[in-house]
Amino acid sequence: MKLVLAALLLCLPGSVRAGLPAVDWEKLGLQAPPQPGPVAGRPVLPLKGLLSVWSQVCAPDCGLPSAIVKNEPVALELPLPEGPGQFRVVRLQREYQVAGKTLRVKADFYALRPPAAAPYFSVQVELSGAAAALCTASLNEADFSPFPVLACGAPSGGRRLGVSLHRANLP
Repeated sequence: MKLVLAALLLCLPGSVRAGLPAVDWEKLGLQAPPQPGPVAGRPVLPLKGLLSVWSQVCAPDCGLPSAIVKNEPVALELPLPEGPGQFRVVRLQREYQVAGKTLRVKADFYALRPPAAAPYFSVQVELSGAAAALCTASLNEADFSPFPVLACGAPSGGRRLGVSLHRANLP
């Protein structure tokens, strides 16, 4: 729980974080996250998948989503924590024009290694601009790699606007 809290604190926008006290890693029982570096035998976890942007008409009921941007390739390398009580993160940021507005997509991919437990992974997707949403999931390695699968959407002008992270091409 402490790791998730610490990870979420780091993800807050600077303007929000500025009003909060600095994170006291020792008080949380954690080591401050070190700069990314090699880990013996497995320095990084490659993340390779696709991102699609979609809209969905929801009046009165939601129909099937329509692709705005389909199957955009994503390739990232997530550094792995070197020891217990550490986490690492890699960020994906994109902007898309949707009906004359900018949709900003920020996705953070985490590798967390709690003390005395197996590592686990988390993904957090934030939409801003044309739609506002925050979607998260905590996953085991098999669900996270080679790429997490997650949809994140929010109401936007009588429809739903969102993104999907996926592994296989959408038709």
